[in-house]
Amino acid sequence: MQQMIEFVRYATRTPSGHNTQPWRVSVKDDTIRIFPDFTRHLLVVDSDNRELYIRLGCALGNLIIAAKYACYDSKIEYFPAGEPNECLLVTMKRTNTVKDNNLFRAIPEWHSNQQGYIKQQIPLANLNQLESVPKETGVTSLSQKQDVQRRFRE
Repeated sequence: MQQMIEFVRYATRTPSGHNTQPWRVSVKDDTIRIFPDFTRHLLVVDSDNRELYIRLGCALGNLIIAAKYACYDSKIEYFPAGEPNECLLVTMKRTNTVKDNNLFRAIPEWHSNQQGYIKQQIPLANLNQLESVPKETGVTSLSQKQDVQRRFRE
């Protein structure tokens, strides 16, 4: 149970609009439920709860990353029919496989920055590096580097 609570701690490190953390969590044995908390949604900027659900998924992502790091596999059910309230249902199972990764170490390093962005062009070498990254199906990048730089300046 203590290990599950530790996973939840990492889930709560997820960024959210105005740091509202629009979720509630329950832990019982090896099961974690993440519920949307509509009392924390931002009506003016998220009237259809789109961002709230994205943040729910991000919290789930952090939870799964932490679990993998601690040698747990996760079975995830999205809004299962048998639950009295909509939730993400995560069942953990201990494994013997060590899954060390940089994503886990990055979770505590996350922080928000509300300062303005600097107004400088993105170096061409950086744009080339971004374009060279393998893309998943359905993911595209702009091929006109100058267009990207022009948009950045606007």
